[in-house]
Amino acid sequence: MSTFSARDLAIHCSRLCDQKGGSVVRLLQLPAGHASFDYVVLVSAGSDRLTNALVEEVWHFCKRHNVPRLPVEGESGWMLIDCYDVIVHAQSEEKRAYYELDTLWPLAREIAWEKEAKKLGDPDKAPKAEDAPKAPKRRTAVKRSRQVDADENTLDAAAVAAAEAARPEVQRTRRPAGRSGDVRSAAPRPRKPRADGDDAAPRRAPARGAKSTAARGAKTAEGKSPAAPKRTIRRKTSGD
Repeated sequence: MSTFSARDLAIHCSRLCDQKGGSVVRLLQLPAGHASFDYVVLVSAGSDRLTNALVEEVWHFCKRHNVPRLPVEGESGWMLIDCYDVIVHAQSEEKRAYYELDTLWPLAREIAWEKEAKKLGDPDKAPKAEDAPKAPKRRTAVKRSRQVDADENTLDAAAVAAAEAARPEVQRTRRPAGRSGDVRSAAPRPRKPRADGDDAAPRRAPARGAKSTAARGAKTAEGKSPAAPKRTIRRKTSGD
């Protein structure tokens, strides 16, 4: 519900019509029990469009502040809005002069709304309690002694030393030589035993680039180089 009284609402309606561009704004207070409403606002407009704008401004004000009201009604050149205790008539200058609503209530008393509007102020511009800036919270500084800092550093060093002591030792084993990814044991491979009677030394494979005896003899036949004399080895027998 609205927090405005009927008199305050009538004053606000007069102020809104004046600020919106209306002219000759009059606020009339009717005697008690003379009609179903207590206040009448009369305002003139220079055009039909302005008459609609005046009552629309009052209607939106009532909507923002939860004021009971009826829908806007009227015709070209004469619009009104009924707020139960307050009625606003917005007329063109021709129709106001023709219908003469100013003389319709001879017992009504005119109120000087300008002075009272300055005292009331504009409720739309008044700062709300939740929008007021809050004072920043003050932070209290915590003083730390040098002894406390030294004790914390000592505890940190002791914790690091305990962690190092509890860490298990890792023994690194030497990886055997071989191809990458080839896992072999470090023990040497056993050699294959020789057959019986094989006492002669193992023959060596000829080196690369060495030529055979047949190849050397072929070169001699061609006359390129003389062949070396063959050496015969005579074995000693038991009869010699």
